[in-house]
Amino acid sequence: MINPYSKAKSARSVTRAAAAAAAAAAAAPNDGSGGGAATTKPVAKKAKKVATEPPSPPPSKKRTTDNNTSDPFVSPSRIFTNAFPWLFPGGIADFRDADREADIDASNWARHLLRQADGRFQRDKLWCFFVYNYCQRHRNNDDGKYFVNTHIYDPPKSLDELKEQLENGETSFVSKLIFYSKRVRGSDSYWRAERAKLYTWISHHIEAGNGPPDVFMTLSCSEYFWPDMLRLLEERIWIAEGQNMVDGKRCYRDGRKIDLSNNKTDRNKAINDYALVVQQFFIKRAEDFLNTVGKQVFGIDHYWGRIEFAKGRGQIHLHLLAILNKKTTKDLQDQLNDGGKSHDDQSKLVGQWAERVFGMTSSINGNNG
Repeated sequence: MINPYSKAKSARSVTRAAAAAAAAAAAAPNDGSGGGAATTKPVAKKAKKVATEPPSPPPSKKRTTDNNTSDPFVSPSRIFTNAFPWLFPGGIADFRDADREADIDASNWARHLLRQADGRFQRDKLWCFFVYNYCQRHRNNDDGKYFVNTHIYDPPKSLDELKEQLENGETSFVSKLIFYSKRVRGSDSYWRAERAKLYTWISHHIEAGNGPPDVFMTLSCSEYFWPDMLRLLEERIWIAEGQNMVDGKRCYRDGRKIDLSNNKTDRNKAINDYALVVQQFFIKRAEDFLNTVGKQVFGIDHYWGRIEFAKGRGQIHLHLLAILNKKTTKDLQDQLNDGGKSHDDQSKLVGQWAERVFGMTSSINGNNG
């Protein structure tokens, strides 16, 4: 493909060379001794050389790299291709690749790599932790820079100046930082803000006449026993293994059949290698459960949930506060409000109601002796 810029550049070079030659010829003395011709000859030779030289490329608008900067966050150096060469065998596609013509979002870039067909980024746990930390720092830095530039007009220039302000009772700068830090996921301010949202949610439903939450439940992930999830994992492995088929069956590259239901070792490895599949399946299953069984069987009208990961096996689970439909709890509430019932009688009523509504099949002996 012809570069129109290069063509125009070459034409301008020839024009400038010709103009220089003409100017030199006009300025040279012409006394019949041939001095004018002698002066013009090297200029014409130079013009010919300029015309035949390849044009210089246009000024680059790309980012420059600084491989001497030690901080991988502020430096545009290729930290990912250098730290994980086995994931970037061609040395390209780094987030701060100098060949990119436009900036990209770090989270979108990481999400794209996690969904690569061969699954190599999903399986590399070190890369997953590193890129998560990188994206968090990137987001916090951008948000913090915007906050400081738009909301803090005269920040302290040093730590000593900040200490002096605090000693004098000037806490506006620290108060603004605390207000901003609620945007930093995992910080104390973040969780305080989330708790305030929950209290607001409860107060809203009480004011609306729905009442406070009736049920607290936890939805756990049964990753080793859900047939649908194992089927999705088998399909994911098959895609990552190059969609290898032997005798009409999906197989690994070495020819072994992909059968997670009967091969415990392969099942455990798949659950750890492709945790993204497990987590997305759990979220989808929890949503379907709440919108069907939760609403139609348990009578859940409103709920508030928080997703966590277990400290032991690191698996996803969901804690839930739910407000039940008043028709579901009306009979129970009327019986509990009926005077004369002891605490033990009320406990039995609640137990019988839970067994009938939720289908509970186990009980705890209330006799402490």
